[in-house]
Amino acid sequence: NQRMDASDLRYRYFNGTTWGPEITLTNDSLFDSQQSTAFDAKGDGVLAFVHNTDSAPMNSSGMFDSAANDIQASVWNPTTHTWSTPLAITSGNGVDDSQPATFVDFTGKRYIVWIQTTGTTTQLMFSTSTGTGAWSTPAPLSISGLATGGTFKRVAIGSDGSGRVNVIFAYSIANADGTMTNILYE
Repeated sequence: NQRMDASDLRYRYFNGTTWGPEITLTNDSLFDSQQSTAFDAKGDGVLAFVHNTDSAPMNSSGMFDSAANDIQASVWNPTTHTWSTPLAITSGNGVDDSQPATFVDFTGKRYIVWIQTTGTTTQLMFSTSTGTGAWSTPAPLSISGLATGGTFKRVAIGSDGSGRVNVIFAYSIANADGTMTNILYE
C-alpha cells in the first residue's frame, strides 16, 4: 500500500532545447496509474488517468480494490505549458474504471474512452470536452453485434482524418472448451 500510495503524477516540459523542472500534478497519497495523453497539431492536449480513492488499495489478502478506480482528466494549456488541476470524470461510482484512452480532434475537442467493469460485465464508456467546457456525463459507447458474455480487454482511439473518431478495442470471449477467442474491433 505504501508503494501504491506514493504513485503520483509528475511531468516536465521540453522547450526544444532543454527540459524544465519537474512539476507535480497529483500529490495526494493515493494510487494514480494508467495515464494516457493526446495532443492535436495546435497543441491542445488531454491527459486521463486512473485515480484509486482507497488509501489502502491492497487488502490483507492481497486483493486490489479496483472498485475504487475512477477516471480523472487534465487539460494541457499550450500557452503556459502546464496541465490543469485534474477533474473527476467518474467519481465514487463503486465500479472498476480503467484503461483510459485519449484523443483530441482537429477542432480541439477532447475524448476519453475507458473500460468500466461491474462484477463480471464490462462496457466501454466515454466523455468529451470542448474548449474550456465541462466534461460530458460519462455514457456507454453504443456498440452492437458483439457476442454476449465477452469482456473488453484493451481500447484505443484515433481518427482517419476525415472528421470521424475511431475506437478500436479487443474483445475476449470464453469458449465452451475453456479456450478464449480474442477479436479486435473498430
